[in-house]
Amino acid sequence: MKWSVAAIFALIIHVSFAQQSESQLWMETGVKCNLNKKTDLTFDWTNRIDEFGLVTSFPQISFRYKLLKWVKSSVDYRWVISKDDNGNYSTGNRINANLIANHKFKRLDIGLRARYQYSFNRFVSSNYDPEFDVAYRFRPSISYDINNSIFAPHANVEFFYSPENSPLGNRFTRIRYQIGVELETKLPFDFGITYLYDQKINLPNAVNKHVLNLSATYIFKRSESKKTKQKGKNLRDL
Repeated sequence: MKWSVAAIFALIIHVSFAQQSESQLWMETGVKCNLNKKTDLTFDWTNRIDEFGLVTSFPQISFRYKLLKWVKSSVDYRWVISKDDNGNYSTGNRINANLIANHKFKRLDIGLRARYQYSFNRFVSSNYDPEFDVAYRFRPSISYDINNSIFAPHANVEFFYSPENSPLGNRFTRIRYQIGVELETKLPFDFGITYLYDQKINLPNAVNKHVLNLSATYIFKRSESKKTKQKGKNLRDL
């Protein structure tokens, strides 16, 4: 099993370096408030930086509702500030509708997130990026809560599909691979460190990304009588 996992990651690394790529640092900070047993509200701010400085910045507000014991739904609004090909910044808007299912087997957590993202007032750029498209996204995930440890490793793969009737639509446009760890401390924070490989597919002149993602979320407790917070998954699930 260990050799199989190593072989898969070796293949990913080989393919990624054989294609044109760039590196970025993503930093996320946020505040999460549990409104009641079924709902929570999160505000966060994300900045994406490359060797030339700030590339993309966006505040986001998210409302999540627990439908069943193992199913949650959420809606996100994101106001995006992004640098265009000429080095100028312009703005756009995006709404995400998410359905999240997960099941725990003792310390092992298996999950699946389905997302529909709708972008409006989109950027005009010669360097096409499916990040700001209308898209369907599917992300199976796995995480493990190590006993007597602050570390909870996780991994997932996400697929982007463009439903638009356009020259670059009706196809899968991106695959995003992630592996990282959540840090569980006694502080009222969720911390996360993730390596992400963002691969564009079925697109011309594709530039892929190697990303180091750092996240920190403050958990606002309504009452001291509440149970200890559950482990966070990353404040906005990218």
